[in-house]
Amino acid sequence: VCLVAIAVIYISPPERVTKGDFDLAKDFGNGVDQLQLSFTNQTERFWKILKNRGSAHLRDNNPSQPLVFLLAAPPPAHAWVDCLATKLAEMLGLKQKRNLAKINGTEAKGYPGDEFKEKMDVYLKEKFEDDHRVAVIHQLELLPPPSALLFYSYCDDQNAPYKHVAIIFTVHLPFEPSLS
Repeated sequence: VCLVAIAVIYISPPERVTKGDFDLAKDFGNGVDQLQLSFTNQTERFWKILKNRGSAHLRDNNPSQPLVFLLAAPPPAHAWVDCLATKLAEMLGLKQKRNLAKINGTEAKGYPGDEFKEKMDVYLKEKFEDDHRVAVIHQLELLPPPSALLFYSYCDDQNAPYKHVAIIFTVHLPFEPSLS
């Protein structure tokens, strides 16, 4: 059995938004429905959370906080969780890959934590100020301490500097969690 844990920061009720001839939230919901057909190991609750939170964020013209997903998986599902995170990011980024910022924890190898934190901060600021809508942080667990502390500000529910963005984290668990 493949388990994926998900943590979501609650977002307040949104306003409905459409861009051009399409409804972003509806398109995202339809995309999640399609993903559900490909990734059948997850519960209905898992898909409902993804769909509801993502759609709500897209409907809001002026969100009060960023959309944040944390996806974790045991060893047999590491590639699966990375694929899911990328597909979600592409859907949230309006399928424009240029709107997708990526950081991989494996890139942090050899960097002191403070130096990598600064590098990530500069990169994310540049991308978000250039209207990128989504960031995917693969393998959060590999970031050297204290670099992951950077995300406290980016994911803050009240004072985040970029509230219109979505940030998706993946964590590769070292072993299969006990069902007890």
